[in-house]
Amino acid sequence: MLMYALIQLFTQNLKMLQFIQYRYSDDFFTSPGDYLDLKELMVVTPNPNKADQARSRFGASKSTADCVTISKFLQNQIERLLPDEALNNYKGKSELMLFLGAVWKKINPNPSFKHFTHAFNVFTELRSFTTESDVMDSLLDYYENDLSDSILIFQKIMQDMHIIDEHGAYNLLTQRLRAGDLPPDYKGEMNLVFYGFDAMTASQVDLLKALGLRSKISLLLSENVYTKISEMDWISWLRVEDHIHVRAKNGPKAQALLHYFPQNYLYQTLRERDDFDGVVLGCKSSHVDYIQELPFSRYHFKQGVELFDQAEAHFWRAHQLVNSSVEEFREDIKSYIKECTQDQNFLGVKVGTVVLGKLNHWAELSDVNQALSFFDFEILKNTSQLDLPRLNKTNLTSHKYIHDMSQIEGIKDQKIALIISSNYTKLNFAEGHYTDKMEKHLATIGPLKRAELEFLITLNKIKELVALNEVTIFLESGFLESDLYWKKILDELQLTPEDKKLDVFIKKSYPEKKRETFELKKISSSRLQVYSDCPQKFYYSYVDQLQPQIKLQGAIDVLE
Repeated sequence: MLMYALIQLFTQNLKMLQFIQYRYSDDFFTSPGDYLDLKELMVVTPNPNKADQARSRFGASKSTADCVTISKFLQNQIERLLPDEALNNYKGKSELMLFLGAVWKKINPNPSFKHFTHAFNVFTELRSFTTESDVMDSLLDYYENDLSDSILIFQKIMQDMHIIDEHGAYNLLTQRLRAGDLPPDYKGEMNLVFYGFDAMTASQVDLLKALGLRSKISLLLSENVYTKISEMDWISWLRVEDHIHVRAKNGPKAQALLHYFPQNYLYQTLRERDDFDGVVLGCKSSHVDYIQELPFSRYHFKQGVELFDQAEAHFWRAHQLVNSSVEEFREDIKSYIKECTQDQNFLGVKVGTVVLGKLNHWAELSDVNQALSFFDFEILKNTSQLDLPRLNKTNLTSHKYIHDMSQIEGIKDQKIALIISSNYTKLNFAEGHYTDKMEKHLATIGPLKRAELEFLITLNKIKELVALNEVTIFLESGFLESDLYWKKILDELQLTPEDKKLDVFIKKSYPEKKRETFELKKISSSRLQVYSDCPQKFYYSYVDQLQPQIKLQGAIDVLE
């Protein structure tokens, strides 16, 4: 009877998980109700940007789906299913680093911050595969003794003190869902869609399987990607047998115009081309510098801004009080906050307040933390950075937009400029940095990140963008000689060269200013180097003392 129940439970698991496969995602979103029950639908995404994207795409089909990030979903499940003791023992990355840093200092008379951060990063990475001590012990055979000993200490402390990190929370939720006996008010039968995931960890895969015991879970996936997965990929680890195939439309093929431009002449190339509905930058994540290079001042964009970088850098330049005491540093921070308040420097107030909170917590963790060294300041600096707000800045003055590669899903029936330039961060795809033996061992525990899978997902998104829009690709001349990924992507597209040439004016003669005799009052190695590189530059810089003030049109000041 017990065996029959287990078989029924396992079979139910397979039936409650399903893949919805499509050629292009637009085929699904044209009529999602044909493939999903849209009632009380919750869409889980990997990050806030994907949540916004899902909200827009499901909303266009009149769905009232609740779109949340996986961290928010996890937090809600923890609060509903785990006891208060577990909630009190939960530590995020910043708090965990501070706590383990205090332990590290306690057991090491001369703690090395470099060694600590390396051990901490490897430890958290291994916990994405397993939180079980016996399994982790077997993985540590592949590391040097000093590193493996440090990781063992971290693992033992977390186990003995019942500390829960993100991966531990996944594991506890998985166990709770599989054990049954859930609270009466827990709504177990949820209607979930996981959207926008290019990768999943072993703990996330296990949680999905456990949720699938009671809830209907759908995952959206390109059929072109699915046909090329390997056994190491997270998609294979889900062991899904229920597949729904979305009807493909007889849409156009992925074809685009191709326009070459000389290196560093992107601005001149696009200056007379303001006829696009949107611009897509050929990089995973945009940067303010990339946007400033474009001649389009009225396109809207959403760009992450490290608003506190300057205030934080100023704070640590002024307060690196090595070999001081907690009390001295505390009083110094309070004085700094008071000065910033009087000067209405509210960014400085925020930085000082966050660091002060970290310092007080640090002092409470151990008596040895009363004396501050370089290690202490690095711990405080890095954990404070994690707790400072992350903000986005945007320009909403136009319906035209600038996106990066992470924002291209859902764009259709528009005129798009796709820009591929060496000035952007190269397309890199995550690949494991393990030895062959360790990779084989990890593959028995959970899915591995594979660069080829991530590339296939990106390729399919670009092909959809090109197929559903009127796209002109602006490609820097000679760029493909040094970028294999973009060469592979463009080889998959039907490209027609655009018959437009850039009239580039190259200045070849410059007016010579009559030089007057001068007395060399000061000499230095840097000035000699300038003179060696360009005597004219030396004359203008150190004799005429010319200091050109350059202001980019539409430049963004992070302090605005």
